[in-house]
Amino acid sequence: MLLLPRLRLITFDVTDTLLKFRRTIPEQYGQVGAFYGIQVDRGKLAGNFKKHWARMNKEYPNFGLKTSIGWEDWWKMLVKGTFNDSNITVSDFDDKMLEAVASHLIAAYKTPACWQHSHGVLDLLSYIKNRAVPMGVLSNFDPRLGETLNNLKLRHYFQVSFHTLHWILLQK
Repeated sequence: MLLLPRLRLITFDVTDTLLKFRRTIPEQYGQVGAFYGIQVDRGKLAGNFKKHWARMNKEYPNFGLKTSIGWEDWWKMLVKGTFNDSNITVSDFDDKMLEAVASHLIAAYKTPACWQHSHGVLDLLSYIKNRAVPMGVLSNFDPRLGETLNNLKLRHYFQVSFHTLHWILLQK
């Protein structure tokens, strides 16, 4: 790697570069739903997640930054819509139950319960760090980025990290 000493900064994206999902989204959502007594078809969860992801990004881009909702409410709306459209089977179902599921998922997606290191990433980051090349993260992640990197023991590799909301604020 002859060019490495001449580099001033190396940046990485997060999803599928530094980290990958431990389980598929329908598996994770289904598991958390089951914890709250909600039984739902994982195939329907998959399709409805994609549908609601597209809708939320269109109606409330960048996790709701320039709208009246914040990023947490953005995710809660996505989770609730995904489950509501997936033919939930549970007795005594109410919105409080889905609120609990959404909050649980928001918290879980900051942890190793939902994320794992991509293959070889620790070796690569150590290699670059040992050569004193500064590294950063540029990602369309929500504000949980720093905490997620910390929880996955990656934060110390990076001198700079920006998620979507940082970039939008910097452009003003």
